[in-house]
Parts: sequence; C-alpha cells; structure tokens
Amino acid sequence: MAALARAINFLALFAVSVILLFVLYWQLVRGELPGSLAMLQRIALIGIGLGFLLNVRFGSSESHFGVVIVSAAAGLAVAARQLLAYAAASGVALGPAMFEWHFYTWALVGFFAAVALRTGPSTTRAQPGPGAADPGAPSGGRPALSVAPSSYDLGQISQARGIVTVEMAVTNTGDGDLEISEMETTCGCTRASLIVDGKTGPWYGMRGHGDWPTGWSARLRPGQRAALRVQYDPDAHGIYRGPVDRTVFIYSNDPQQARAAVRLIGTQGP
Repeated sequence: MAALARAINFLALFAVSVILLFVLYWQLVRGELPGSLAMLQRIALIGIGLGFLLNVRFGSSESHFGVVIVSAAAGLAVAARQLLAYAAASGVALGPAMFEWHFYTWALVGFFAAVALRTGPSTTRAQPGPGAADPGAPSGGRPALSVAPSSYDLGQISQARGIVTVEMAVTNTGDGDLEISEMETTCGCTRASLIVDGKTGPWYGMRGHGDWPTGWSARLRPGQRAALRVQYDPDAHGIYRGPVDRTVFIYSNDPQQARAAVRLIGTQGP
C-alpha cells in the first residue's frame, strides 16, 4: 500500500513537472510571454508539485495534501478570473490553444480536478502494518487513549552508556475501538514504536527527518493494552550536558484527544 501511494504521488509530481516544462518551452522557444494571471497559475502549479514532492520524500500526509488543495484552489480561482475577464472584455479568447482549448481553460479544468480528487470521499483504507490489529469494522462506542505514565523521568542520562530505552502502557479505556494512525517525536534524537499483541510497529521519529512510515495503523479493542517503546539517543547532538525534554505525540481517533502527548525529561551527563 505504501509503495502504491508513493508511486501515485511520483506520477502526479511527474505530470506537474511535464506541464511546467511545457509552458516554459512555449515561453522560451515559441515566444509566448505569460501575463500576471498566467504567472500566478504557474506558482499554483509549483505549490501542487511541492505537495506531491513532500509525499514522495516524507510519506503521504494530510498536511502535504493540504498544500496540494490550497494551491489547486488558488490556481482554480486565478484561471476562472482569467477566463471570465476575456469573456467580459470581448468574448474572444486570447493566447495559445491546444486541441481548441486555450491554456487557461486547460488550467481551469486541471485545478478543478486536483481540488475534487483531494477533497472527495476516500474509497481506500490503509492496510495495517506490523503491530496492527485485525482490520475489521470498528465497534460502536467512544474510544479513549490512556498512557501510563504520561510523563517519564529518565533521571541522570549517561552519554557514555548510549541509547536509553523505556516503555509505557497504552490502554484503550473507552468502549469503542481505538485506531492509532501514527506517531511523531519533537526531536531527531528520540523515536517511538508501538507493540500490539507482541508485534512491533515501525519506528516514528521527528517528522521530516529520515524515511517516514506509511500505510501503518494499529487498533486496540476496549480494554486492550499495548506497549509504547521509546528510545532516546544521547549521542544525537554530539557532546551535550544539560536538561532533556522531549515529547512523543500519538495520533488516534480518540474524540477527546486526537493527539496525545507523552513527555520524557531528564538530565544528560558524561
């Protein structure tokens, strides 16, 4: 599933790149200089490409798709403005055409399609990875995520002893299935993994640092417990002496706290 999502994002990025190269060719070789509205549409295309590039590099994310949607919506508005301006002025479209449609008309259709595809209902479902529960239909009721302890004191951390590993209990204290979609940490020195039914899920670290796990989720039935394993690497920042304060965020369908925070504190020494 992750490989398919990456391939789709790569193809979308490739398509945007081809379009940008085509309009640059038309400008530099054919001598068609863009107006201000055309330049704004190109900026919107670059924004769409950036969203897909982030998905390819760091894994699919709603925030990355947000970049795509905002850019496409802006491009759609500009393309519509250009089309209406020509219609109101003379009713005669200006500029180059391809297959009897002018570029801004193609842009209008393309931007509309991008917005529609990214805001429409999803028909796919992420496949659970290691550590995930059976992907059956969720039960009724309200899930509730509880982590004990929610703040962990690492005490004196010895840099010479290397990586520190601790575990905390994650429990679904509600009466509905708890879906955990992903996690992240506030520093590249810290990573976290969830262990469900003896199976260890992927490591999650700081977003934007290294490969990002995709296609993973875990489900906890009411009353079920899992283990949150967290590792802190004291060598991540070279020689450091002083306080340590890191946070692990757990994202779930808990209606009261969609993002639960687990804090790790301590003092690093030699």
